[in-house]
Amino acid sequence: MRDAWRSPWSLTVLLALAGCGAGGAEVRAAISPAEWTPARIVMVAPAVPGDAIPPSGSLPAGITRPTPEEAGAAVYEALRAALSASATTIQVTGVFTRSGTAAAADRACRQYLETRSVDPSVGPTLAEDGGADAVLLTAVIRYGPEAETEVSTQAASVNTKVGTTDVGISSAATRVMLWYNAHIRCALVRVKDGAVVWDAGVRRRQKPGVLREVSQASVLEDTIRTLCGSYPWKPPDEEVGPQRPLRDEPSRPAPPGR
Repeated sequence: MRDAWRSPWSLTVLLALAGCGAGGAEVRAAISPAEWTPARIVMVAPAVPGDAIPPSGSLPAGITRPTPEEAGAAVYEALRAALSASATTIQVTGVFTRSGTAAAADRACRQYLETRSVDPSVGPTLAEDGGADAVLLTAVIRYGPEAETEVSTQAASVNTKVGTTDVGISSAATRVMLWYNAHIRCALVRVKDGAVVWDAGVRRRQKPGVLREVSQASVLEDTIRTLCGSYPWKPPDEEVGPQRPLRDEPSRPAPPGR
Protein backbone atom coordinates (compact mmCIF):
# COMPACT_ATOMS: atom_id res chain seq x y z
CA MET A 1 0.00 0.00 0.00
CA ARG A 2 2.94 2.28 0.72
CA ASP A 3 3.90 2.49 -2.96
CA ALA A 4 0.48 3.91 -3.81
CA TRP A 5 1.32 6.97 -1.71
CA ARG A 6 4.90 7.40 -2.80
CA SER A 7 4.28 10.56 -4.87
CA PRO A 8 1.08 12.28 -3.65
CA TRP A 9 2.20 15.69 -4.86
CA SER A 10 2.50 14.75 -8.54
CA LEU A 11 -1.13 13.62 -8.53
CA THR A 12 -2.74 16.88 -7.52
CA VAL A 13 -3.45 17.69 -11.18
CA LEU A 14 -6.09 14.95 -11.10
CA LEU A 15 -8.27 16.72 -8.56
CA ALA A 16 -10.50 18.33 -11.17
CA LEU A 17 -11.27 14.85 -12.51
CA ALA A 18 -11.89 13.18 -9.17
CA GLY A 19 -15.64 12.94 -9.73
CA CYS A 20 -18.58 13.79 -7.49
CA GLY A 21 -17.52 15.87 -4.54
CA ALA A 22 -14.19 16.92 -6.05
CA GLY A 23 -12.62 20.12 -4.77
CA GLY A 24 -9.61 21.43 -2.94
CA ALA A 25 -8.86 21.24 0.75
CA GLU A 26 -10.40 23.68 3.21
CA VAL A 27 -7.27 25.25 4.68
CA ARG A 28 -7.56 27.28 7.87
CA ALA A 29 -3.85 27.62 8.62
CA ALA A 30 -0.67 27.01 6.65
CA ILE A 31 2.75 28.38 7.54
CA SER A 32 5.34 29.11 4.87
CA PRO A 33 8.25 26.64 4.77
CA ALA A 34 10.52 29.69 4.65
CA GLU A 35 9.39 30.53 8.20
CA TRP A 36 9.77 27.11 9.79
CA THR A 37 10.23 23.47 8.82
CA PRO A 38 9.85 20.49 11.17
CA ALA A 39 12.51 17.81 11.33
CA ARG A 40 10.48 15.16 13.19
CA ILE A 41 6.71 14.78 13.32
CA VAL A 42 4.90 12.45 15.70
CA MET A 43 1.51 11.29 14.46
CA VAL A 44 -1.29 10.68 16.97
CA ALA A 45 -3.81 7.95 16.23
CA PRO A 46 -6.89 9.55 14.60
CA ALA A 47 -9.91 10.37 16.72
CA VAL A 48 -12.87 8.47 15.26
CA PRO A 49 -16.22 8.91 17.05
CA GLY A 50 -18.81 6.17 16.74
CA ASP A 51 -21.15 8.31 14.65
CA ALA A 52 -18.40 8.87 12.05
CA ILE A 53 -19.29 5.49 10.56
CA PRO A 54 -22.54 5.65 8.53
CA PRO A 55 -25.25 3.23 9.68
CA SER A 56 -25.22 -0.04 7.78
CA GLY A 57 -28.68 0.21 6.27
CA SER A 58 -29.11 -2.22 3.41
CA LEU A 59 -25.59 -2.36 2.03
CA PRO A 60 -25.14 -4.52 -1.08
CA ALA A 61 -23.66 -7.97 -0.69
CA GLY A 62 -19.91 -7.89 -0.24
CA ILE A 63 -19.84 -4.31 1.12
CA THR A 64 -19.03 -4.17 4.82
CA ARG A 65 -19.24 -1.41 7.40
CA PRO A 66 -15.85 -0.65 8.99
CA THR A 67 -15.41 -0.31 12.72
CA PRO A 68 -14.06 2.97 14.12
CA GLU A 69 -10.79 1.15 14.83
CA GLU A 70 -10.52 -0.03 11.22
CA ALA A 71 -11.33 3.44 9.91
CA GLY A 72 -8.71 5.00 12.15
CA ALA A 73 -6.07 2.48 11.10
CA ALA A 74 -6.75 3.00 7.39
CA VAL A 75 -6.59 6.79 7.67
CA TYR A 76 -3.47 6.66 9.84
CA GLU A 77 -1.51 4.44 7.45
CA ALA A 78 -2.55 6.45 4.39
CA LEU A 79 -1.49 9.72 6.02
CA ARG A 80 1.76 8.31 7.38
CA ALA A 81 2.83 7.03 3.99
CA ALA A 82 1.87 10.24 2.21
CA LEU A 83 3.62 12.52 4.69
CA SER A 84 6.71 10.30 4.82
CA ALA A 85 7.06 10.82 1.08
CA SER A 86 6.56 14.57 1.32
CA ALA A 87 10.19 15.46 2.01
CA THR A 88 13.27 13.40 2.78
CA THR A 89 14.29 15.78 5.56
CA ILE A 90 11.13 15.18 7.63
CA GLN A 91 10.89 12.08 9.78
CA VAL A 92 7.34 10.91 10.46
CA THR A 93 6.79 8.54 13.36
CA GLY A 94 4.02 7.50 15.72
CA VAL A 95 6.09 6.86 18.81
CA PHE A 96 6.05 8.69 22.13
CA THR A 97 8.46 7.34 24.74
CA ARG A 98 6.42 8.50 27.74
CA SER A 99 2.90 7.27 28.48
CA GLY A 100 1.92 10.62 29.99
CA THR A 101 2.90 12.43 26.81
CA ALA A 102 0.93 9.99 24.68
CA ALA A 103 -2.14 10.51 26.87
CA ALA A 104 -1.81 14.30 26.54
CA ALA A 105 -1.57 13.95 22.77
CA ASP A 106 -4.70 11.80 22.70
CA ARG A 107 -6.58 14.43 24.71
CA ALA A 108 -5.44 17.13 22.29
CA CYS A 109 -6.63 15.02 19.36
CA ARG A 110 -10.06 14.60 20.95
CA GLN A 111 -10.25 18.34 21.59
CA TYR A 112 -9.40 19.00 17.95
CA LEU A 113 -12.15 16.59 16.87
CA GLU A 114 -14.77 18.29 19.02
CA THR A 115 -13.83 21.97 18.64
CA ARG A 116 -11.31 22.20 15.78
CA SER A 117 -9.02 24.05 18.14
CA VAL A 118 -6.01 23.11 20.24
CA ASP A 119 -5.01 24.46 23.65
CA PRO A 120 -1.62 26.15 23.08
CA SER A 121 -0.33 24.69 26.35
CA VAL A 122 -0.40 21.21 24.84
CA GLY A 123 2.65 21.94 22.69
CA PRO A 124 5.12 22.56 25.52
CA THR A 125 3.65 19.56 27.35
CA LEU A 126 4.44 17.31 24.39
CA ALA A 127 7.89 18.89 24.05
CA GLU A 128 8.84 17.19 27.31
CA ASP A 129 9.03 13.95 25.33
CA GLY A 130 12.13 15.14 23.47
CA GLY A 131 12.81 14.80 19.79
CA ALA A 132 9.52 15.89 18.20
CA ASP A 133 9.23 19.28 16.52
CA ALA A 134 5.51 18.91 15.78
CA VAL A 135 2.55 16.64 16.47
CA LEU A 136 -0.05 15.74 13.84
CA LEU A 137 -3.64 15.49 15.09
CA THR A 138 -6.26 13.84 12.88
CA ALA A 139 -10.06 13.86 13.17
CA VAL A 140 -12.20 11.47 11.13
CA ILE A 141 -15.61 13.09 10.76
CA ARG A 142 -17.15 10.58 8.34
CA TYR A 143 -15.82 7.34 6.90
CA GLY A 144 -17.37 4.32 5.22
CA PRO A 145 -20.02 3.15 2.75
CA GLU A 146 -23.59 4.37 3.00
CA ALA A 147 -26.75 3.09 1.34
CA GLU A 148 -29.38 5.60 0.32
CA THR A 149 -32.82 4.48 -0.81
CA GLU A 150 -34.42 6.44 -3.63
CA VAL A 151 -38.16 6.09 -4.15
CA SER A 152 -39.82 7.09 -7.41
CA THR A 153 -43.53 6.94 -8.19
CA GLN A 154 -44.88 6.68 -11.70
CA ALA A 155 -48.55 6.80 -12.73
CA ALA A 156 -49.48 3.88 -14.92
CA SER A 157 -51.50 4.50 -18.06
CA VAL A 158 -54.06 1.92 -16.99
CA ASN A 159 -57.50 2.65 -15.62
CA THR A 160 -59.80 0.20 -13.95
CA LYS A 161 -63.35 0.41 -12.68
CA VAL A 162 -64.25 0.01 -9.05
CA GLY A 163 -68.04 -0.03 -9.11
CA THR A 164 -68.90 3.04 -11.17
CA THR A 165 -65.61 4.92 -10.51
CA ASP A 166 -62.57 4.98 -12.80
CA VAL A 167 -59.39 4.51 -10.79
CA GLY A 168 -55.88 5.22 -12.10
CA ILE A 169 -53.23 2.70 -11.14
CA SER A 170 -49.84 4.00 -9.95
CA SER A 171 -46.69 2.09 -9.11
CA ALA A 172 -43.70 2.88 -6.95
CA ALA A 173 -40.14 1.76 -7.60
CA THR A 174 -37.19 1.89 -5.23
CA ARG A 175 -33.46 1.60 -5.80
CA VAL A 176 -30.49 1.67 -3.48
CA MET A 177 -27.69 4.16 -4.16
CA LEU A 178 -24.30 3.34 -2.67
CA TRP A 179 -22.05 6.19 -1.53
CA TYR A 180 -18.53 6.11 -0.11
CA ASN A 181 -17.57 8.75 2.45
CA ALA A 182 -14.31 10.20 3.72
CA HIS A 183 -14.29 13.46 5.70
CA ILE A 184 -10.93 14.04 7.35
CA ARG A 185 -9.12 17.01 8.81
CA CYS A 186 -5.62 17.41 10.24
CA ALA A 187 -3.75 19.90 12.39
CA LEU A 188 0.01 20.08 12.78
CA VAL A 189 0.93 21.56 16.16
CA ARG A 190 4.40 22.99 16.77
CA VAL A 191 5.50 21.75 20.15
CA LYS A 192 7.73 24.66 21.18
CA ASP A 193 4.81 27.10 21.41
CA GLY A 194 1.63 25.11 20.67
CA ALA A 195 0.98 27.01 17.44
CA VAL A 196 -1.15 25.30 14.77
CA VAL A 197 1.05 25.62 11.68
CA TRP A 198 -1.20 23.63 9.33
CA ASP A 199 -4.92 22.93 9.58
CA ALA A 200 -6.79 21.50 6.60
CA GLY A 201 -9.83 19.36 5.92
CA VAL A 202 -11.29 17.48 2.96
CA ARG A 203 -14.72 15.95 2.49
CA ARG A 204 -15.49 13.36 -0.17
CA ARG A 205 -18.76 11.60 -0.94
CA GLN A 206 -18.71 9.60 -4.16
CA LYS A 207 -20.81 6.92 -5.79
CA PRO A 208 -19.88 4.37 -8.43
CA GLY A 209 -20.81 5.20 -12.00
CA VAL A 210 -21.17 3.32 -15.26
CA LEU A 211 -17.74 4.48 -16.42
CA ARG A 212 -16.09 4.93 -13.05
CA GLU A 213 -15.17 2.40 -10.40
CA VAL A 214 -15.37 3.81 -6.89
CA SER A 215 -14.47 2.06 -3.65
CA GLN A 216 -13.77 3.09 -0.09
CA ALA A 217 -10.06 2.73 -0.82
CA SER A 218 -10.22 5.00 -3.88
CA VAL A 219 -12.20 7.65 -2.01
CA LEU A 220 -9.69 7.57 0.85
CA GLU A 221 -6.84 7.88 -1.64
CA ASP A 222 -8.46 10.89 -3.29
CA THR A 223 -9.11 12.48 0.10
CA ILE A 224 -5.54 12.04 1.32
CA ARG A 225 -4.09 13.23 -1.98
CA THR A 226 -6.18 16.39 -1.82
CA LEU A 227 -5.46 16.94 1.86
CA CYS A 228 -1.72 16.60 1.37
CA GLY A 229 -1.88 18.86 -1.64
CA SER A 230 -2.18 21.72 0.86
CA TYR A 231 0.70 20.45 3.01
CA PRO A 232 3.38 23.18 3.04
CA TRP A 233 6.48 20.93 3.01
CA LYS A 234 6.74 19.39 -0.44
CA PRO A 235 9.78 17.79 -2.05
CA PRO A 236 12.00 20.46 -3.67
CA ASP A 237 11.72 18.85 -7.09
CA GLU A 238 7.93 18.84 -6.93
CA GLU A 239 7.28 22.39 -5.79
CA VAL A 240 4.62 24.22 -7.78
CA GLY A 241 6.24 26.31 -10.49
CA PRO A 242 5.50 29.94 -11.37
CA GLN A 243 1.85 30.62 -12.01
CA ARG A 244 0.70 31.76 -15.40
CA PRO A 245 -0.76 35.27 -15.58
CA LEU A 246 -4.52 35.57 -15.63
CA ARG A 247 -4.37 37.01 -19.13
CA ASP A 248 -1.67 36.15 -21.63
CA GLU A 249 -0.37 38.92 -23.81
CA PRO A 250 -0.90 38.20 -27.54
CA SER A 251 2.19 36.82 -29.18
CA ARG A 252 4.06 39.19 -31.44
CA PRO A 253 6.40 38.31 -34.31
CA ALA A 254 10.08 38.86 -33.63
CA PRO A 255 11.60 41.98 -35.18
CA PRO A 256 13.39 41.42 -38.51
CA GLY A 257 17.00 40.44 -38.23
CA ARG A 258 16.63 38.48 -35.01
